[in-house]
Amino acid sequence: MMTEFEKHKDDPHSTRELGIDIATRVSNQVLDAGAEGLHFYTLNTAVSTLEVISQLGLRS
Repeated sequence: MMTEFEKHKDDPHSTRELGIDIATRVSNQVLDAGAEGLHFYTLNTAVSTLEVISQLGLRS
């Protein structure tokens, strides 16, 4: 994961998109493993989290 982020360290937009992609992949793996739900700590900045939830198909 750190190698992926290192490639995008000078591009905030790309870094954000990579973080959303990784969070979506991990969330899918957790749900596929049988978790009943997810809990995100957004620290009052939920925009990226809402994108993850949307990509998971849990929100339109």
